[in-house]
Amino acid sequence: MNVAGVSFKQNELKALMSSKNETVIFKAIIENEPTNSYDPNAKKVICNGYHIGYIPKDLTQIYSEKEYDVEIYWWKSKYMYMAKIII
Repeated sequence: MNVAGVSFKQNELKALMSSKNETVIFKAIIENEPTNSYDPNAKKVICNGYHIGYIPKDLTQIYSEKEYDVEIYWWKSKYMYMAKIII
């Protein structure tokens, strides 16, 4: 499942990665964000202290506040880092 909002979190993703030529698996924590002005049910994805994106709105009921593996990689065709939760 792709993490939403990564296009706005490129600096945070870049800080986690040492190279664009690698794919790295990190531990990530899902946290509720009830103060989110767009969606009070939002769940943010935190990786090594960096907020790297959100659980997609239609999947927030599936993911609980716990630790998941997240894969971060460079998407060459879009020239940006991507992140996805590994289930």
